[in-house]
Amino acid sequence: MAEGGDISGLASVIGNAGGAVVENPAGGILNPGVATTFTLDSCDHGYLSLSAMLLPTNDGFVGLDSWKIPTEAGTYRATLRSYDAGTEANDE
Repeated sequence: MAEGGDISGLASVIGNAGGAVVENPAGGILNPGVATTFTLDSCDHGYLSLSAMLLPTNDGFVGLDSWKIPTEAGTYRATLRSYDAGTEANDE
């Protein structure tokens, strides 16, 4: 995912393990202040993990690992951590 935003390898691993995958629900890059939504049927899955590339960094991304999906309907918020993949010098 670092640099090019390609998660096809990760999506393949998740899919082969029986997980549900949603790739690029926005259909492209989101400008600042713009949001996107998507629906994911979680009946068979109790946890949510996600990753997204940060721009304009070369190799920055955010991730959420194994967040317990609440059983009650509602709006929920989670804090995402930012990471540096370390594939390039930090010059941005």
